[in-house]
Amino acid sequence: MMSNNSKLMVVTSTLLTILILQLTIVYGNPSNNSVQITKEVYIKEGYIEIISHISAPSDLALLKFNLSRAKNMLLLAYAEIGEEKYSATVSGTTLTFKWGKPTTKITLVEVYVNTMTYSEKSINVTIPLLLSPEGFSANTTVYIKAPTTRIQPITQFQYNVSSDRIYFNVEVEPANYTELDLLMSPDTPLPKIENLHRTIIIKENNKALFIDNITLVNIGG
Repeated sequence: MMSNNSKLMVVTSTLLTILILQLTIVYGNPSNNSVQITKEVYIKEGYIEIISHISAPSDLALLKFNLSRAKNMLLLAYAEIGEEKYSATVSGTTLTFKWGKPTTKITLVEVYVNTMTYSEKSINVTIPLLLSPEGFSANTTVYIKAPTTRIQPITQFQYNVSSDRIYFNVEVEPANYTELDLLMSPDTPLPKIENLHRTIIIKENNKALFIDNITLVNIGG
């Protein structure tokens, strides 16, 4: 029979160990000035892509978010309305998405780099989450997709786990910024970006075209 200590060692040695080191969620009561957000987080080849689908109670032409220290990790961000893309802007720690025609359905895309640190024992991944925009409380659902089929969260936070992802739902007050830190096994097949050359073409009405040339080095698996 395994002892409690042995069971704990088995749990903490899984391929993906999730440790939420900093969680600054401020719970709030939903109001009429509230948006619905679904965030899809993808841990990719040396970077993190976050896609947010937002449903607003009335037509909006812009949204602002508190970037906090994620300003130093943000590579690019844009709003996607239909087939059109509109590049976001950063001023201080405020990230502003602005698009043409006002709408209640908005898709936002953020790409973050410098989110991973590597050692012989683990890969540490920091996920910046902009859970609500300025001026709006939010009901936000987050799905985190990891490059492994085994996930073992270690946290007191209320979460759900499927075979290869973590997901949770929160009610948050305006301008909420939260960071999640994940610890992964160094054997996780996760290529690292060695070189990234990005060409950004700004078209009319702040529309942006992104052309990437990426060199990858496999550091796991």
